[in-house]
Amino acid sequence: MAMVARRFLVAAAAVCLALAAVPAAMGQAAAPAPKGAAAAALNVTAILEKGGSYTTFIRLMKSTQQDTQLNSQLNGTSTGFTVFAPTDGAFSSLKPGTLNSLSAQDQVSLVQAHIVPKFYSMDAFDTASNPVRTQASGGDGPYTLNITATSTNQVNVSTGVVDTTLGTALRADQPLAVYSVDKVLLPYALFGPKPPPSPPPAPSKKPAKGDNSASAEAPAGSADHPAGAAPAAARAAGWGKPKAATPTKATPASPGPAAAAADGPAPTNVTAVLEKSGKYTTFLRLLHESRVDTQINSQLMDSYNGLTMFAPTDAAFAALKPGTLNSLSSQDQIQLMLYCVLPRFYSLAMLTTLGGPVNTQASGADGPYKYKIKPSNNNVNISTGVNWALLSTVVSKDFPLAVYSVDKVPLPYELFGPKPPTPAPAPAPAPSKSKTKKHKKSAGIAEPPVADDASADDTTKKAAAPATAVSRWVVAAAGVLAGAILAAL
Repeated sequence: MAMVARRFLVAAAAVCLALAAVPAAMGQAAAPAPKGAAAAALNVTAILEKGGSYTTFIRLMKSTQQDTQLNSQLNGTSTGFTVFAPTDGAFSSLKPGTLNSLSAQDQVSLVQAHIVPKFYSMDAFDTASNPVRTQASGGDGPYTLNITATSTNQVNVSTGVVDTTLGTALRADQPLAVYSVDKVLLPYALFGPKPPPSPPPAPSKKPAKGDNSASAEAPAGSADHPAGAAPAAARAAGWGKPKAATPTKATPASPGPAAAAADGPAPTNVTAVLEKSGKYTTFLRLLHESRVDTQINSQLMDSYNGLTMFAPTDAAFAALKPGTLNSLSSQDQIQLMLYCVLPRFYSLAMLTTLGGPVNTQASGADGPYKYKIKPSNNNVNISTGVNWALLSTVVSKDFPLAVYSVDKVPLPYELFGPKPPTPAPAPAPAPSKSKTKKHKKSAGIAEPPVADDASADDTTKKAAAPATAVSRWVVAAAGVLAGAILAAL
């Protein structure tokens, strides 16, 4: 019986010690994550700024507004992006005046030629299929790069004008990879050798009447006499028995850009689509001024998901309150244009099945701007939280671009919604009490409130103080009880 009692007391002591340890473990629990600890949206400029030697490239991205457009695309991409970032040393090695010789549109193309609309890890370059398309494009199609991986784990990039090797990976996680390069990737379309001007056609010499000498001396295959057919004057002079002309196989001319384009469907051009209707003049002007049209056309060249656009008519812009557009900064005007673009192709039937918020190409500090889309009597309403618009006409319904006319300009809530009230100023701190002269408190008169200078950490500590005190009492009580039990053994 004594042995059983001893075992019971030992077990009770162990339980008490375990209870003493619980409050300590609870006191060491991790504090809850502060507000705003969620992962911030990707920002290519911030990544380059952290690298420390990409000032010129950052300036070019900002002046051409490609930083904003890339950040917006990153919010809704399924394929990701790869950026080749030239260092400041790479720009310094350019011939003086190289950048200044480019038009504003060519500077946009130069920046876009450093962006590939697909994510490539360093290992993925081994299987890259050349030529690799970039975001830039011109009259002859997209600008391309040749990328080759060597057996020594190097990756070489060539534009046809310059060759370089990839350097440091500033970021290599989906959906954005950024690699340093020590040369500016000069596109062949902008910096390659220009073809010599074609010589003017030689004036045709009209032979004198009755003079056949010019025909007799003309070489076979000349422009006047195709190869395989003897000149008539030679046959008349008896230079040989005329033979039946043997048809020769003409050598096909090398296909030029126009011929190459004729082999397949022409690339979709959002400007051409809108110009056909003739009632989107203001929208076209804004797309061009913000260079969003160039960006959309580049996306359409290599799009897997396609795009959908809501195009406000000229009447929709005319109905806006005067000064609405002028009140926007250039950056906000870009976001207004990108807000009219969804990063995926939606047929009208697909739009009628959507529910909940739908992302757009526009984005801000809180992520992508959104629409609420609701079907309405075989049509579709789109709501921004500020206004709503009705899809009135299908302008284009063929993949990769769907364009729908809307009767109102969609105004993003982030730009046109009510602004949060300005917080009231903090109360002034109470004057400090004099150390030399003491004043006796008067009965019935309240003391002035003391300003609360406690930080968030201090507040957390104060809230945790009662729990800490209770923990100490539990530890002490459990320790005394365990000691008493062990002493009794």
